[in-house]
Amino acid sequence: MFILLRLFGLLFLFSLPVAGQGTLRLPAEQGGMDERLRLLVVRHQPGGAFTTLALGDQTYELVDGVAGSTEPGAIHEVVQTSTGELYDLHFTDLPLFKITTEAEIDKDDKVPAIISYGDGEQSFTKTAGVEYRGAFSLTFPKKSLDLEFDDDVQFLDLREDDDWVLDALYNEPLRINSYVGHKLWLDQYELPYAREERRAKPGADVAFVETFLNGRYYGLMMLSEQVDRKQLRLKREEDGRVRGELYKGDTQAPATKFEREAEPPVDGEELWSGYEWKHPDLDRGPDWANLYDLHQFVTGASDQDFSDGIGDRFDLDNAIDYLLYINLLAAHDNTSRNIYTARYDADEPYFHLPWDLDGSFGNAPRGIRAPAVDAWYGNGLYRRLTRLSPDNFNERLCQRYQELRRGVFSPEAIYGRFTVAYENLQRSGVYGREELRWASSLWYDQEQLDYTQQWLTDRVAFLDDFVCELSFAPARTEARLPFITYPNPSPDGRITVEQDAGFMAEYYEITDMVGRRVAVGNVALRTPLDLSRLPRGSYFLRVGQHSTLIFLH
Repeated sequence: MFILLRLFGLLFLFSLPVAGQGTLRLPAEQGGMDERLRLLVVRHQPGGAFTTLALGDQTYELVDGVAGSTEPGAIHEVVQTSTGELYDLHFTDLPLFKITTEAEIDKDDKVPAIISYGDGEQSFTKTAGVEYRGAFSLTFPKKSLDLEFDDDVQFLDLREDDDWVLDALYNEPLRINSYVGHKLWLDQYELPYAREERRAKPGADVAFVETFLNGRYYGLMMLSEQVDRKQLRLKREEDGRVRGELYKGDTQAPATKFEREAEPPVDGEELWSGYEWKHPDLDRGPDWANLYDLHQFVTGASDQDFSDGIGDRFDLDNAIDYLLYINLLAAHDNTSRNIYTARYDADEPYFHLPWDLDGSFGNAPRGIRAPAVDAWYGNGLYRRLTRLSPDNFNERLCQRYQELRRGVFSPEAIYGRFTVAYENLQRSGVYGREELRWASSLWYDQEQLDYTQQWLTDRVAFLDDFVCELSFAPARTEARLPFITYPNPSPDGRITVEQDAGFMAEYYEITDMVGRRVAVGNVALRTPLDLSRLPRGSYFLRVGQHSTLIFLH
């Protein structure tokens, strides 16, 4: 009987908006208004209908007087009772941020702001600092934001923290690529010390939200956790001794690309050759000695020393997962910039983590299509790993790819992530609101989704043919070759052969995998070769008496 009474009471409460005066009452944080667009966006409330909306201290009446739906995507014409102004009322199931500041936002310093937030379950208004975030993306009219609250806050099921990112997604036609990429990495990769640090996460978790900035609808954004010491649970410094380390790759530079030309860092400086120091916060300032030692080893050690020692300095299981991940996404920007380098504790190996994944899944960072599916991406570290295959790196790469291919790397599984996200955004009506404000950057029709599906299918087909071919590359643990080739693999059939000054062979020869000669010619100190006429595949390049494997893809 008690349970029946409780159920009857709940049904009565849910029926009040229709049976009574039809008023839906919500805190002000659960809605936002854009006067220019005559747009009112409100977080949907399940299980009811209404004729009057009381949002904070403002009241709105439905124009036609017919009880309206509060479901996601519902749109009604309403009149503000105090002014008589008409608005289009949109209901969304995405959380709402309203950011208000009297200062001009820039990318260098956070300015004070008032942040209101509502997600249906939670409503609050707090003070925070806000600044623009990004480099190239700052050229877009819709910019990403960095929020820093006065104390820790929690959104949805993300971590509790004071520092958050709102990614604009302006250069992603579907507004989905980064979201899928972040979620995929969290499902694919587990930190090697996860059992010791159960709260550690190998990257930033994310969620879609809608935003207003200074009274204007700012649109869909991706709320993101920070990749920092707290997220990775890195060890703190001890008695001034560096333990856990974290560096953020910001630009393509010799050090982030693992090239020999990197200048030595200056201790105490926050930046070095594309890297930004993130952890630890030492009283004496950044100490680059450990990262510089890694760079010098990768670029300068003999082949034998590299093969013998790289596994102690860099986590090869991580290198395998990261290399496969950025190549699945064709995330070229994540080979040198948009990459975190970290290690858990002193004397532990380093590992890589991704961030900023807008240039992925066939989308270029400029917001245009990048349809090529037949390139292999990496940097100096990864090129050396696949050339020398220390600790059976290439064979392990093949085995891990085949394992992932049966699971999270399945094109059907990845495309399923896209369709679920797409349908959720469609249901919320957010694409229509994005088009009101940012139409020039938005292509959200089925054709764009079909393009992504075909790109995924073709990309995985290329990887199916390519990844395990690397296992046939002979490990070269003898003395270092007296020449280098780059890029290798070559995406367009053009490579450069660069000889050591004291070597200077005069001729080169290229043979296919069964020993047939396919090209021959002269070489100088630095010689560009156009091999684009050759079918894509693997070949042996001989310079003088020394040979190496090259890949034309």
